[in-house]
Amino acid sequence: MKVGAAQTHSMDGFYGHLVCSPVSHFTPSDYTLLSQYYSNYAMLINWNGDRFTDESAGDQFNVQAVLRQPRSRAVAILDEQIRRQRVVGPDVETGAIQDKFEEATKAGARLASAASTTELARELRSWGIDGDTFLRTLARFNTGVFLPDEPPRLRWGKPISEPPFYALEVQPAITFTHGGLKIDADTHVLDLLDHPIPGLLAAGADAGGLYNKAYAGGLGMGIVFGRRAWATAKSAS
Repeated sequence: MKVGAAQTHSMDGFYGHLVCSPVSHFTPSDYTLLSQYYSNYAMLINWNGDRFTDESAGDQFNVQAVLRQPRSRAVAILDEQIRRQRVVGPDVETGAIQDKFEEATKAGARLASAASTTELARELRSWGIDGDTFLRTLARFNTGVFLPDEPPRLRWGKPISEPPFYALEVQPAITFTHGGLKIDADTHVLDLLDHPIPGLLAAGADAGGLYNKAYAGGLGMGIVFGRRAWATAKSAS
């Protein structure tokens, strides 16, 4: 940008996942270990005890919605069925069986479990969350009858009803931004007048303009535009 590069649209959007919160350590190798990919099956509430998004849209949307909440934090509410079917499962990279709750606890995250939703509300109050509002929110979630200004649940609307019940604090973590440097098809970085900046190329996550709220794969950007950048640089040499 110091040499006049233009930005693309969607500079406020990003691809990422919700990870547990707080954490005592967080390095690139911890990302998949601590990511809570199951958020589309859970109920997400903010510190007021309210839902704020249609969780079933997917974790890539939930992470952006959480960022815009007070404290940029939320709480995932689950029951035993979700824990058994979604929290415990194979790691996306190694295939080894993992318990996301166990890994979250090791990392120092805030996790609560209770035999009833009333007990869980009591625990949430100790976190500073409005427990009464949480119980009303959960009742609407379980019946599928929402307030006019409340996000509906379009998919996977099973009631959270099998004890024990769980609450895990979550926070957004970023993989790459949707926005970035504006490029042409040959990966030349463009200035504010859409003219190529001599000698400056961008590819992969450094370039933007492909995605908005959703994404279709980060490696694809690198493979396609990385090869194009190589060809452009070679032809100029």
